[in-house]
Amino acid sequence: EDINLQNGSASVKQKKNKSHRRKRPIPLGISDHDSHILTRVRKQAYRLEWEFSLFGLSVGWTAVFGVIPILGDLLKLWTSYQLIRQCDRIEGGLTNAIRGQMAINMVIDFVIGITPILGTFADALYKANSRNSILLEEILIRRGAENLAMGASRISEFEDSAIKQL
Repeated sequence: EDINLQNGSASVKQKKNKSHRRKRPIPLGISDHDSHILTRVRKQAYRLEWEFSLFGLSVGWTAVFGVIPILGDLLKLWTSYQLIRQCDRIEGGLTNAIRGQMAINMVIDFVIGITPILGTFADALYKANSRNSILLEEILIRRGAENLAMGASRISEFEDSAIKQL
């Protein structure tokens, strides 16, 4: 915190810590299992794509892997595939449409990254793993809302039956 004294009054300015990572809340209405998976996927995506700051650009291990020709691109493809497999472990699994979207993100990332030099930089901007993490989160938000709505309708059904009994 910085304290500025102007005209006899003190004002406090808080320094912005740009490297501070804000935790996003876990969606309501999802199981502990799905919550755990979402947390793991978020952490993995962060490490793969946001871990470091290089010339003002946030990059992760996938950018480091991308510097290594062919082998690095294959390693990035494998880590992206592992992230999708982790996402698919949610209760009920992923739908084929979502799994397909995630696979398309993975393939686009691979094709961009395999392009020499320019592809490495473009790949650092595309961030397929973060896109897939967001897709998972959107699914879980919807499922959580459905679970909460079902719970609320069950409560209202219970209240209706209780009122009828009176």
